[in-house]
Amino acid sequence: MSRSNRYDRPRPLIRMIPFAVIAILLMTIIACKSSPIAPESGEKGNPVDTVIPTSAADTPAPTEPEATAEASDWSITEIRSRRAELEASAKAVVEGKGGSEDIYPFVPMTGDNAGESFLRVSTEGDAALTAYDVCLYKERLDSEFNLEWRYECAEPFAQFPSELSDGINAKLAEYAKQFLGVELLQNEGGNLMPALGFVGNDWIVVVSGETTANRQVHTIWRTDDGTNYYEFGHNNGFSGQVTGACIISKTTGFLCKVDTGADDIVAFKVFGTFDGGNTWQDMNLEIPEEYAGYGISAAFAPYFEGDNGVVFVSMWYRDRGEYGETIIHSFTTSDGGKTWSFND
Repeated sequence: MSRSNRYDRPRPLIRMIPFAVIAILLMTIIACKSSPIAPESGEKGNPVDTVIPTSAADTPAPTEPEATAEASDWSITEIRSRRAELEASAKAVVEGKGGSEDIYPFVPMTGDNAGESFLRVSTEGDAALTAYDVCLYKERLDSEFNLEWRYECAEPFAQFPSELSDGINAKLAEYAKQFLGVELLQNEGGNLMPALGFVGNDWIVVVSGETTANRQVHTIWRTDDGTNYYEFGHNNGFSGQVTGACIISKTTGFLCKVDTGADDIVAFKVFGTFDGGNTWQDMNLEIPEEYAGYGISAAFAPYFEGDNGVVFVSMWYRDRGEYGETIIHSFTTSDGGKTWSFND
């Protein structure tokens, strides 16, 4: 049982009356002599008029402060091409000055970059289809919860006529409907850019972002005079995703693809054309039996100097669901890509 303090006990009512009367008189005197209320800012100003409502109905209902949302922070994704790095490594192999052992592996279907460049129609200065090695993709929700996005890119390394993007858009849409059975989602104005692709001095390969049943479509364009571009041909009749390209003349070109086969083996193929892209053939590049345990492989970064060329192959060890090291080897040719040899 708790004990109460003697100062907490109520006094008899009769003894409290004189004190109450005195308190009321003091409060009245103080109220009459008090000065007006100063502004909350602490600055000197005019007295604040006080309006006393005549009834409860005249009292305005309190209002909740209006909720204001702030834009979220930018989410940033870097898009960085390995084009220059891989080209330098391939050049060293072709010239006999290096090997493939120092190249960072490319693992297919994991988001690894195989040398693709970032393509978009630039609106700065003269409009042009522009190729970049490095871009930042930024997105956030604005104060009204709408998605806001933008690209910030480094200096471009190649530019193509802006009207070329019209032909690219039309062909990608046509091939997606023909080979994938889908309608590609186009930006305002019917533009499919930005996109990823592979770029050379006088050619460009643009790959659609849409993948259906491990198939994606592409379109290849080339120029003989640096100004007028024509479609070189395509390899969309074969399944797989494009991981590399090189068009070395008006008749000859190569495409690398990666595809998933039996037992979920992910394997590469290199296709070649010698008639301007009208027909393509599997070049039958085969990895030696000693590397049979490397169940995932991908070819990328084909490169030529005259008739001498190289294609890198990245191999990822996989056995009964266990994953191990990733290694890189190469195939080389000295007859313009008609025959290839595996290099340890």
